[in-house]
Parts: sequence; structure tokens; C-alpha cells
Amino acid sequence: SVCYLPLLFISALVDTRNARHIAHNRAHGQPDDDEREEWEELDNHADFENSDWKEKVKNAVPNVEEDISTQEIKKVRKELQDLVDKIEKAGLLRVEVEDLLKEDTPEAIRAPDAE
Repeated sequence: SVCYLPLLFISALVDTRNARHIAHNRAHGQPDDDEREEWEELDNHADFENSDWKEKVKNAVPNVEEDISTQEIKKVRKELQDLVDKIEKAGLLRVEVEDLLKEDTPEAIRAPDAE
């Protein structure tokens, strides 16, 4: 009770002060709380439709329809395809890459030094 009594006293003082403020506002025909909060002032300035806020939210939302391993496999496939595209764009190893992609045998996946 020694710790609780001062907190109760402070709470009573704050509530009494707020009640007087509300009674004063009601006597003058004003709303109970006529103080504009910071978030109310920013309401007119925030443009969530045209900003990149939607893109940030879309990137932050996890995909719950797919397993994490499936997502990782798709990510690796995309990175591999990007790498193949870069190699083909550079004109390096074009024939070797096409040959490896055409063959279905495990021998097609051996290291270049194995020959």
C-alpha cells in the first residue's frame, strides 16, 4: 500500500485536472478535447495512395500460401535464370549452357575439368 497510495494520489490529481478542463470546455460550448493531436495534423498531409507506402507494405507482408522452402527454391531458380541470361548476354559458354539444358542425363551436370 506504500507504493500504491502515491500512484493513486497522482492519478486522482490528473483525473481532476482533466475533469476541470472538460467542464470548462463544455461551459464555453467547445468539444471536450479541442487539442489537436499530432496524428490529426498529419492526417491531411499523408498521401498513402501515391506514395511508395503500398510497395513497402507489400514487400513486408509474408506469403502464407507457400512454404518457406518453396519460396527459397523459386528465389534460387530466379537467380539462376538471371545468371544464365547474363552469361548468354555476354556470349560466353552459350553452346555449353544450351547443351547442358537440352540433356537429361546426370553426365550433363559434371564439372568442366572432369573431361
